[in-house]
Parts: sequence; structure tokens; C-alpha cells
Amino acid sequence: MESLGRNFPHGLKHSRQRMLHSQQDVAFILRLKSANRISDWERGKKYPGFINLLKLYLVYREMIDVLYPDLIQELRQDILLREEELREMKLKMIERK
Repeated sequence: MESLGRNFPHGLKHSRQRMLHSQQDVAFILRLKSANRISDWERGKKYPGFINLLKLYLVYREMIDVLYPDLIQELRQDILLREEELREMKLKMIERK
């Protein structure tokens, strides 16, 4: 999936604001040294690592597909495509026998 390098619209900032947290508040809760990471995540410059993504899910009380809806949709489509390709490969192997 070549497009994974691009920025995806996400709900991080909205979710943070809904909880009435500042970026500094979230950085403190996540035990980060500064709010720069929160800013990078919200601006789409970087993605949070797995543990921090789980923490965001807990802090914001939002499912991950709400935090990154477009990314989840693209991943879902790619997986469905690859599953279909795999089924076709297996059918061809069966037909050759």
C-alpha cells in the first residue's frame, strides 16, 4: 500500500478537545516529556506507536476507527483486496491439480 505514507484526516484533535484536554494535558497523562508528539500526531506528521495509540483510545474514550477513520478504511480495503487475491491464487492452484 503505497499511500500509507500520506497524511490521513483523523479525529485526534476533535477527540482531545471533546475531553476538554490541552495537548499538554494529554502529554502528561501519556507520560510524554512534551506536547510536541501530540502536536505531531494531530498534524499528521507522525503516527503514535501501538502503546500510545492504545493510551489515546483510553484517554479519549474513542475507538481507534474514530481516531483514524480514513486510515482504517484504507487498511480494510487493502486487506479485502489481498484476501480476494489469495482466494484466486488458491483456486488456480486447485485447478492445476
